[in-house]
Amino acid sequence: MNAEDLIKKILAGELEPQEFARLVQGNSSLRAELDNLIPENVANSIRMAKGLAPIGSDDAPLHLHHWKDVADDMHDYTILTRTMHLLMHKGK
Repeated sequence: MNAEDLIKKILAGELEPQEFARLVQGNSSLRAELDNLIPENVANSIRMAKGLAPIGSDDAPLHLHHWKDVADDMHDYTILTRTMHLLMHKGK
């Protein structure tokens, strides 16, 4: 199984994060493939598989900013760092 297949399985809930870690731990070629595919974001892939937001460049979970201020509008949003999102709302 290649890195891309593993990521698809973990995001689809077909592979537990612990099993993913076990498979990758002893396989240096698979780790190198993952590094090329999603450099420092393996941990974020595991977070997302658990239903958690990925971590942004400010070391906090990323936020979705809904432009119409309606949280259930999944068509008009932007992914922002927490810092940028807070700054945007302070400017309103």
